Amino acid sequence: MFASNLGVNYLLNIIVIDDVMWIWYYDLQGIIQCSGINFIQDLPRFMVLLYALQRFKLHDWGRNKEFKSRGNNATNSKSRMKNLEWWICCFTPATMKE
Repeated sequence: MFASNLGVNYLLNIIVIDDVMWIWYYDLQGIIQCSGINFIQDLPRFMVLLYALQRFKLHDWGRNKEFKSRGNNATNSKSRMKNLEWWICCFTPATMKE
């Protein structure tokens, strides 16, 4: 499912069918599925789960800590624009430069 992405170590997936949900954990060695929880009949436990999940950082969701996340700040977009201009300049055929 994610073997070709080096930025992901594992995945958490929540599957909901009717009023029952399952949490699936995927990593390179396989899949672990928890038993289903009826989130309507067991609302307090579901609320605790949501409370825990909202505090996850990117690496808790499976993102590799070694990779930098993309920021949406202006300096990042300016540096990407400079890199793009450099690539266009370097790889434009000589006949097109004139």
